[in-house]
Amino acid sequence: MKALKWVLGILVIAGLAAGGYIVWERFSRVESTDDAQIDGSIFPLSPRVAGHVIKVAVQDQAAVKADEVLVQLDPQDFEIALDKARAGLADAEATLASARSDIPVLSVSTASTLSGARSSRQDAAAQVSGAEQALGAAKARLKTTEANVRVAEAKANKAAQDVERYKTLVARDDIPRQQYEQAVAEAEAARANVDAQNAAVTEAQQNILAAEKNIEQARAFCRQFFQWYNHSHRHSGIGLMTPAAVHHGQAEKLHAERQRVLDAAYAATPERFVRRPPTPPELPTAAWINKPTEETAH
Repeated sequence: MKALKWVLGILVIAGLAAGGYIVWERFSRVESTDDAQIDGSIFPLSPRVAGHVIKVAVQDQAAVKADEVLVQLDPQDFEIALDKARAGLADAEATLASARSDIPVLSVSTASTLSGARSSRQDAAAQVSGAEQALGAAKARLKTTEANVRVAEAKANKAAQDVERYKTLVARDDIPRQQYEQAVAEAEAARANVDAQNAAVTEAQQNILAAEKNIEQARAFCRQFFQWYNHSHRHSGIGLMTPAAVHHGQAEKLHAERQRVLDAAYAATPERFVRRPPTPPELPTAAWINKPTEETAH
């Protein structure tokens, strides 16, 4: 019985000692006063770009690590800016292609008697080249208008979302009704801009069809023109021969046949030729396009 009392006494003393230690530990860290100050370090955080925060990934007073995501920004504004930049690039490329279409395709300088026919041939080739460049410019403009549509749709979607947010706020009188009405007007304007950009896409597509048709017409003209130019048109600069006859080595034979016809005509009616017996135009030794200078030739 006496031993039991000793055990209970020891337990009571141990409990009092443990409770006293806990109380001391608690009050040694906490000060209770009406006039206190706390020293601490504040580290401001800010993103590299401005934007609307759509998600906070941490709680107040939470410990974070390096490279840990704290907040998530709304990417819509940045996507709009990217689409706008792409649209500007496509527009610049279209302008460049259009400017190139105005550059002369061929530059020929010669005093040959072939200049008139050669000019027509160059015009035909330039017509095809110009039509092809116009097609390239039309396709570039289509890319521009399609990019503008994406930009307009992104802005319209954002404006519609703003209207939905403001609708809730204006119902609780958290914002002036004028601000809500302005958001509605901006959303309607954004949607009208989408319709306008879609119309521009339709127009660009029609321009591509027209440019493709122009190319086919230009190529059909060139096929007909070159056939006439090479096989039917007799050039004064190559002895009234066709280019095909000269190219295939038939010029000398044709020249001899012409001489025989003229000799027969002279023999039959020499009085018609007062000065001298007739002769066909001489065959040229060379016909030049952009004849090289002596310095270039050597």
